[in-house]
Amino acid sequence: MNKKISARNYVDKLLERAQREPNNVELHINIGEACLRDGDTDGAFKAFNRAAELDPSSYFRSLVQEWSGYIYKKAGRVTEAITAYTQWAQIDRLSPEPLDRWGSILASENMWVDLLLLHSTYKKRLEQTDDPQLRTSLALLTFALGQEAVDEETSLLELASSVLEVEYDSLPMRYLMGLLYMRLNHWESADSEFKKVLELDTEKTWRERRFDLDWSSDSALLMRGRIAHIQQRYDQAFEICYACLKSEIIGPLAPLEEIISMLMEQGAYHQALDILESTSDTVRAIPLMRRLYSRCLLGAGRIEEASKIYEKGDALDPSLVALAKQALSPQEQEALSLESETPQAAESGESTSQDADLASNLLEAELTYDSGDFSQAAELYANLLTKYPTNDKVALGLAKAQADGGHLELAIATLESQLERLPQSARDLELWKALSNFYQSNGDTLKYRLSRIQIQSLSPVEDDSLNFEIITPAIPDSGLAAVGISARAVSGSGNIVATGIDDAKATIDIAWTYLRAEAKNLGLPDPSAYDFHIHLRDVSGDLLRTSREYQRELGGSLAGPDGPYCSEDIGLGVLLALVGAMTDSLNLGPSVVGGRLDLQGRIYSSPTLALSLQRMYNSGLRWKRLVLPRTITTDTERLPQSVWSTPDLILCSNAKQAIRAWRIDS
Repeated sequence: MNKKISARNYVDKLLERAQREPNNVELHINIGEACLRDGDTDGAFKAFNRAAELDPSSYFRSLVQEWSGYIYKKAGRVTEAITAYTQWAQIDRLSPEPLDRWGSILASENMWVDLLLLHSTYKKRLEQTDDPQLRTSLALLTFALGQEAVDEETSLLELASSVLEVEYDSLPMRYLMGLLYMRLNHWESADSEFKKVLELDTEKTWRERRFDLDWSSDSALLMRGRIAHIQQRYDQAFEICYACLKSEIIGPLAPLEEIISMLMEQGAYHQALDILESTSDTVRAIPLMRRLYSRCLLGAGRIEEASKIYEKGDALDPSLVALAKQALSPQEQEALSLESETPQAAESGESTSQDADLASNLLEAELTYDSGDFSQAAELYANLLTKYPTNDKVALGLAKAQADGGHLELAIATLESQLERLPQSARDLELWKALSNFYQSNGDTLKYRLSRIQIQSLSPVEDDSLNFEIITPAIPDSGLAAVGISARAVSGSGNIVATGIDDAKATIDIAWTYLRAEAKNLGLPDPSAYDFHIHLRDVSGDLLRTSREYQRELGGSLAGPDGPYCSEDIGLGVLLALVGAMTDSLNLGPSVVGGRLDLQGRIYSSPTLALSLQRMYNSGLRWKRLVLPRTITTDTERLPQSVWSTPDLILCSNAKQAIRAWRIDS
């Protein structure tokens, strides 16, 4: 009777009971949880869904999506996990928990544009309920996105402070306040906040995992050590950092780096070497530690030993790199890329081992190549390519080693074979660039010209002319890819001249009237003291295609010589072009601006704006900054992720927000 019942036997007993009590909701929940413990995800899904069918209340529907998200995430099925948490968030519109789970997956997958859109969802939820937990999550997400402000009215520091007014002992907000004070160089205030974290979490059980932050009391202690280091309170800094070496959460790398750096600052190279040489080979195998080790050797005058670190004869034992990750915390492993685990690898210990093996052997091949031993490097890369035939980085390394070793024809054959065998490799820009150089060196003019054509088709459009104007969508059936707007201001009396595409007069007039009416309130110079020249042009020529080719690719009929070309979506672009001309705000790289503007400064998204962005992207246009109405977020599901993958996405509700963001970023 005391014999422990196995998980499978327990599931079977519950299933037998379910045959007698088929409508018992709690029983099906218990079955689902038991199936999870047994690793039976299909059985868990079936049980949870049966519970939701029996009781369609929001509680059980939420529970089903919560468990589904957990199961999918554990299985590495990211898309399905995101869908489950999205549906959970739609069912439970007050709790921040589904949003937190959703956002944490996005952060772990580096899906920053989606996180930025989720940021607006948090703000909308906060308008419905002033939940401190929701405010905490919004503050953490704002920090994770690298933003200083939640919106134009509220700074991140103000938001964190407002949470602490309600929840004095909020550990995430105390930690966040410490980091924000460090940004402001308020070292004493920062140290006080991290100290408060340690005082509130005496058992050291707190860990903040939302949005992949992974904060803890141990890391708060390390931050106190860094502050002491910055303030040159070396005795205290050493004491703290040595204590952090024992932490299993943050790992030895960060505190050890701090200790070695302080010793180097004090010229104590020999002492630093004693510490480094007393560590295990696995720790010294880490690239960062190797660099510090070589610098300490140089500082101690041991130049020959320092140089040997980068020679093949003293290169890393490949097995050490695979072992080194065991000495690091999870965040250190990720930061150093010592393992490149995929969702499939997470399900297979063998796959994870293969990733570590690839990383270690690739590092050895790269070091051998850097040492000038191209023959040995080619041999190492060739062995790797046999083992990992689909890895383009390995193929490229092999080809370069072959070419530099005097075997140019062999290098060409290696890359041509890779491109022919693997369809995905044919989209690898770096492979084509290398092959193009090889063709040129080999005197194969025809293949060189063909490779340049492929490079042109794969390369995002980067034309200097696009850096001096704002790109806006054209009317979808105009046959144009987009419209470029540029403006210049000179001293004058408030006159405006528009040239180029001439069907935008009404939109230009609206932007001009709004600017004159609101310039003072916006902190801008008086537009009446300037004359403006604004020019609108077809940017199709920059993309090296004719309007007829655009028409065939993008669909729609080519408009006649009289247009129309410009939609009302150019309104915001016209306004920002005028502001930029008047204030000398720079356009940092290709910028796409879309949105309708009215006389009150409100910004709207037209029904065709999302489609126009997709057409611009398909035409080959790429951008570094995207400024759009906030209302377009309702259309984002219609667009692929690549359209939104921009370093700088600005969503705004009115012209004031757009102008402020434009000038700050410029």
